[in-house]
Amino acid sequence: MNLNESKVKFLRFVLLAFSYFIAFELTLLIKSQMHLSTVESIALIGFTFSFFPFDFLISKEDFSNIFYSGSFLTMASAEIFSKLFWIILCSLIAALIYKKSRQLFIGFGGRLGSITFTSSSIALLIHFLKGLI
Repeated sequence: MNLNESKVKFLRFVLLAFSYFIAFELTLLIKSQMHLSTVESIALIGFTFSFFPFDFLISKEDFSNIFYSGSFLTMASAEIFSKLFWIILCSLIAALIYKKSRQLFIGFGGRLGSITFTSSSIALLIHFLKGLI
């Protein structure tokens, strides 16, 4: 692998993590400004970004999946995920899990929710362990 390929892979990962973060923030914004429930906000984000014609560094399918999965983070603990550090950490973990599990569980439902659950659980575990030290 040459230097340019590694730069592209790194940029893809950064774009994945940033998309998770933006999805989380957009869902919270929609939820608070439009006074919708969390599920309605997530559905609106998922529906909207399924039509978004994005195909730069990551595929359109991955882009819409990431936004849908990233919006699931709003169902996690608001007490923990009200701080920017934990949202960014969870986004990075989710992007890593998404990237590594891309070819796994094809045709099975629940992959996006499982990624979000796992990443928020890991971030939550780190948060609690940090408090014990």
